[in-house]
Amino acid sequence: MINRRPDFPAFLACLAVMICLMLNVPLAAASVPSCNLGCHRDRDPLCVEVPDNGNMGVFVWEEETPGQSQWAYQPRYFDGFYWGTVLFFVRDGYTYTLYADCFQDSFYADAATRQMVAQSHDVSDAASVTSLFTHPACPEFSLTQTVTCHPGSTLVAKRWQLTVTEGTLSALTLLHGGDLFYPPVWDEEGRFTSQTDGSMVFSSMHFPQPRQAVFRADPLSPWDLYYGGSWEDGLEQVVGNQLTGQAITADPLRDAGCFVGWERTLLSAGETWTLTTTEDYAPPANPTPTAQPTVTAVPEPSATPAPDPQPSVTVTPDPGPTPVPSPVITVTLVPDPTYGPYPSSVPSDNPSPPPEESDVQKPPAASLSPAGEATPVVSGEDPDLVKTGEVASYSWLLWPVLCLLLGVLIGLRSLYRRKN
Repeated sequence: MINRRPDFPAFLACLAVMICLMLNVPLAAASVPSCNLGCHRDRDPLCVEVPDNGNMGVFVWEEETPGQSQWAYQPRYFDGFYWGTVLFFVRDGYTYTLYADCFQDSFYADAATRQMVAQSHDVSDAASVTSLFTHPACPEFSLTQTVTCHPGSTLVAKRWQLTVTEGTLSALTLLHGGDLFYPPVWDEEGRFTSQTDGSMVFSSMHFPQPRQAVFRADPLSPWDLYYGGSWEDGLEQVVGNQLTGQAITADPLRDAGCFVGWERTLLSAGETWTLTTTEDYAPPANPTPTAQPTVTAVPEPSATPAPDPQPSVTVTPDPGPTPVPSPVITVTLVPDPTYGPYPSSVPSDNPSPPPEESDVQKPPAASLSPAGEATPVVSGEDPDLVKTGEVASYSWLLWPVLCLLLGVLIGLRSLYRRKN
């Protein structure tokens, strides 16, 4: 029987990993791919990721759940990257389509319909990612996409340059957009509004933390098409290349989509068609409070002049008839028979003294505190109650687990020594 020596270095490594996991210590710092812009949480409000398949993602630094003080980069597009470009053009009577990866389930792939795959994809400077796309069935055509986001900025600028080296392309349509998303709920209700400068704004309606996305056209390359409304309706129009006109749905939406687009009749050899649009993810400014009206003092009414005194009227009484003197009547008093003495109605010269003040029974004095009613006493907080938001600490479990692991290590060592 072969005694296999315990692999103590491997065991110690496993023990270290377990300790790191228990202490929530990161084992290695995640590297930032070269196609990312921003993403420094102490400096950048945005993190923009640009893969090489035509998709892109914009993430905003904000609270994951309001009131929990847990911050992270939150996506503005559904599934993080459901945002991209679709290009239609005609060459020699055939319609060609080039689409981003997020729309792969919407197109039937054939020789004239291809998914975007960048031939080159790099960060030209600290603020831009440039990608070069071609169509295998049309090698004389190229599409260059540049996404720019400067450090500390909430603006994302997007530019496309279409170039033809040979022949002529016709009926060109480039559409860009996707499915909007405001976490933590996928169906957060929002509304589209249009601005006087031609921009389009999508704002959340019920989330405690106000959020919005502003889509702004470049005056040098204004949109020929734009759509803000239901995501499913917009996608159906984009896939069929039937997005026409300019339409915004003013009703509240739970699954919103946004697309902007440009059209061109011909693009000849040696020409370049440049398109630019900008997205702003700054939170909406707090509205300015309405000024209160100034109270104006009401003037006192002027004194009313006293009326002129009226002349007094003297009334002369009407003299009555002269009174006739009444005859004198003589009354002879006859003495009454003698009876017992009557009580005198004249008050006595020595009346009884009034009762002393001490003899008068006074009502009891009112008590300041009603009888039988206890004065409330404010007691301190119950130390056994756990306040909302407190999290029980489980750090005491660390030491028993470490002791157990140490005991296992010592036991294995002792077993090894006895076998040897």
